[in-house]
This record gives sequence, C-alpha cells and structure tokens, in this order.
Amino acid sequence: MIKVLVCSSSGGSNFHSLIQKSTVFKSFSIEKLIVDRVCGAVQIANASNVEVGFLNRKVSLSNQLLDVCQGFDLVVLAGFMPIVSGEVIESMNGRIINTHPSLLPKHGGKGMYGVKVQESVLNAGDVFAGCTVHQVNSRIDDGLILAQARLLVPEGIDPWTLGGLVHNLECDLLPSTVHRIAVGEITLEI
Repeated sequence: MIKVLVCSSSGGSNFHSLIQKSTVFKSFSIEKLIVDRVCGAVQIANASNVEVGFLNRKVSLSNQLLDVCQGFDLVVLAGFMPIVSGEVIESMNGRIINTHPSLLPKHGGKGMYGVKVQESVLNAGDVFAGCTVHQVNSRIDDGLILAQARLLVPEGIDPWTLGGLVHNLECDLLPSTVHRIAVGEITLEI
C-alpha cells in the first residue's frame, strides 16, 4: 500500500473521492492533506480523521513543500493553486501527479483553471471535453499524461454545467489512476 499526500486549495471533492476510493481499492492510503488556505478540503479531512497541514503563504512555499513531501510515496495535487517549484518536483523524483479539467495538451497552461477551461473548450468548438491526470513537471500542465476520461460535449451547454460534468469524471479518474500507479499498472517517468 502506498502512502499518499494530497495538496488542495479547493472545496475538496476530488480529495473526498480519493478518501472514499482508498477504502475500496485498498492499494493506497491518504495519509495527510496540505492546504495553502482555509478551504472545504479541511472539513473533509477533519471528518475523515486525515491529518491536515497548513502552508504559511508569507514564507517560501517551496521550502515548506520540500519538507512536507518527504516520506510519501506519491503527492497528488487536487485543486492545488500554487505552482510547485522545480526543486520540489525534482526532490520527489517524478512522484507528483495533478488532475486537470481538459483533455491535455489542449486547454492547459498558465491561467487555465476553473470555468476558464470549459469556456476555452466551448469557444474552440471541441466535440469532446474531459479531464487528464498527468505527472507534474516544470511546465504547467505539460507532464506525461497518465490517464484521461472524456465525454461528448452536449449541444447548447454552458461552461459551468460542462465543468460539472467534467468534474464528475475527475472524481472517478483521479482515484483509479492513483490505484493503477499503486499496483504498477501505470509507471511514472523518473
């Protein structure tokens, strides 16, 4: 069983799905949540007896993350807003993954988060929308694609509704990808 650290800045629904699925898959355990702000994920962690650590935004996040990531087999970014430094990425030797609400490499990169992603999908006239779990590297949303899930974009849908549909896919894809990493079905690039 691998030990997983989750980093979040958001409501925590992906974090919650990881906790729930860890009891189903039994291949990974959520050992700790790290947040950079008070957010919904904290309440989920408290209700699930998962240790919570708060990053101090007034000092180097990189140095704090270097310390906190050690001792974990995998770090999962689930709605974590700060950019992780190259030093932290290198120290984890390829063991940091992220979820993104598009079919990368499309609609990723700096400034592409939240509803902006689905607005971009709709403005581009894409037939499919979806989500990606990828390995984190020094470029935003550019790491090795580990898994994707997609859906047909319904005609006349608004970006918020599309975002909800994609988020439902993410809540299934992220835990299943962590499981596949844990059992060796997916190999991380080192």
